Amino acid sequence: LKNNLTSEPLMFQEAKILNAMKQFDEAERSIKKLLLYNRNNADAKILANNIRDEKNKSIENARQPLPATPGLDTSTSDGLFAAARKAAFDSNNYPLAKAYLFKALRISPDYADIQIFLGRIYTWTKNYDSGRIVLRRVLAKKSDYEDAIVAYTDLEYFSGDYDRALEICKTGLRNNPASEVLMLQEANILDALNRFDEADRTIQKLLMLNINNANAKAVANSFRKAKNNRISNTQPPGPAKKTDGDTISSDGLLA
Repeated sequence: LKNNLTSEPLMFQEAKILNAMKQFDEAERSIKKLLLYNRNNADAKILANNIRDEKNKSIENARQPLPATPGLDTSTSDGLFAAARKAAFDSNNYPLAKAYLFKALRISPDYADIQIFLGRIYTWTKNYDSGRIVLRRVLAKKSDYEDAIVAYTDLEYFSGDYDRALEICKTGLRNNPASEVLMLQEANILDALNRFDEADRTIQKLLMLNINNANAKAVANSFRKAKNNRISNTQPPGPAKKTDGDTISSDGLLA
């Protein structure tokens, strides 16, 4: 949009993304700007109505008290973050966790760790597009934030886009070359891409950095076993054994 200020597709996309992120006021401003340029844009009119409905629903939901969480102050963004983690990890209640996170982001809209956790919940629930929107927003403001890069790599890995996952992971490693988490991710992605030698070199590099990394040791053992299996499966069969009644052809095979 900086280079194409009047691009209707880009303004529409911006409003749609902001709406998905529950940033309703910004989404409304973006779609109204589009309609000022072209009041006959049918898709923009539909989106404007959807944004208004989502905003009203959000206001109504905000009036509904969230369940109390003993020992946590859910009037603060930190307390809501803690409540979201408890809901997600203790009871796998992802809808409740998201409700806490959305409320926390209304208090602290740029709280990166809350956005990252929301992105992870979207990954766990296979809502990959929503997760991408959230995590890209974090990385747009801080491109070298390791936690966000790790979460985004995980999202693309679990979505099945290994090439994209590797690209994000390598970008993260350029900014965080000693990151053990990113090296472990890179090794697993390379293995998933059947680039076994590269995967093995990566995990060995990680173990040279930290010989006590238990996850790396487990992955290295897994790679070793898989490599041995591949070798055994590609070995040519041994010579056939002759039994009574068999004859041997001129090429040495049983006939």
